[in-house]
Amino acid sequence: MKPARSVLISVSPQTPLFVFVGKIWEIADGNQKIDLIIRGVCRNPEYHLALIGPLSDLAKEQIEKLVEEEGSQARVHLVPPIPSEAIIHYIADADAGIYFMWPDTRNIDLTIPNKLFEFSLAGLPLVVTDLTSTRWFCTIAGNAVFVKSQQVEEVAQACREVIDRQQELRPNQEKLAQIRREYSWEAQGARLVEFYKSLLKRAGNRGLQ
Repeated sequence: MKPARSVLISVSPQTPLFVFVGKIWEIADGNQKIDLIIRGVCRNPEYHLALIGPLSDLAKEQIEKLVEEEGSQARVHLVPPIPSEAIIHYIADADAGIYFMWPDTRNIDLTIPNKLFEFSLAGLPLVVTDLTSTRWFCTIAGNAVFVKSQQVEEVAQACREVIDRQQELRPNQEKLAQIRREYSWEAQGARLVEFYKSLLKRAGNRGLQ
């Protein structure tokens, strides 16, 4: 039997639950396409979605209007921001994470959002946009179903696939240990410190101290 959900989300353990983590200022423009996430998840009648993080007044108004139009008011949960140090633990009892970053520049295509690390370290399978960066990282983690278009039915199908394959897509303990070892903030911080030390050493050797 699956453990009870977090107390901030009133959803039974048997209900497929997706989580999105991040700031939402509006739902349609920009790279995240929260409206597409809501429509795609909720196209599956039994699925629920938790949107976790800061929410502007405009976004709240837009979300409330959209879920009313879609008839999914009871299945979209707005959750206040969670302290950064608690996010991974908090979302770990969800069934899947979902995060979109639709590219309008090469920089976006090559960016790996911090949320991918949080979802992966929480052991969640993911539905993500098929970018150069996300495919590289999620192929290493082995935990994602990729979405290539902004078609609601493709997103809905990806959500169904990730639920059907969630046991296969959840990183095992060995893979989680590798992700933590390679990509945790602590590991990356240590690498940055060593990198800057090497730069200072080179500068010193050239008499530039």
